[in-house]
Amino acid sequence: MRPHKPGGEKLFIGYCGLIVEITDQRPGELKLAQVFVAVPGVSKKTYAEATLS
Repeated sequence: MRPHKPGGEKLFIGYCGLIVEITDQRPGELKLAQVFVAVPGVSKKTYAEATLS
C-alpha cells in the first residue's frame, strides 16, 4: 500500500552526471553543460534541463 503524502512535500533534485556540449549560435563556440533533473515525490513526471557548467 502506497503511503499518502501531500503534493509538493518532497522534491528529488540533482545532476545526472552527464556533461553535454552545446553550441552558442552567435559566436559559434562550444560550451559545456550539465543535465539538471527534478522529480516531485508524488508524481511520475520528470523535469530535465541542460545548464551551463
